[in-house]
Amino acid sequence: ARAFLTAKLPELLDLRGRTAHGAVQVRVNAEGTPWHDRDLEAVIALPAEVELRAPKIDGAGDVERLRAAIGDRRIHALLETARGVEAAFEIAEAGVATIGLG
Repeated sequence: ARAFLTAKLPELLDLRGRTAHGAVQVRVNAEGTPWHDRDLEAVIALPAEVELRAPKIDGAGDVERLRAAIGDRRIHALLETARGVEAAFEIAEAGVATIGLG
């Protein structure tokens, strides 16, 4: 099912005319999982206005690695560990669009 949804992502989003109503974000699997790189590749293939929702961000280094992979696309960081919460200011300064707690 995961491979099917990844392949169908552009069709499912069908962004024509929808971005005026708000940003579209795609959540990828966390770094270190078997699906992370493939998820990033799928997002990179989408139009630039599609934003990235990134789970388990624990520090600025996580943001910097994502930025190197996806360029200027907006990153929405999910802080899901005590380490991430402790590094919230550092993560914000790394240039994320938003921070969410999960």
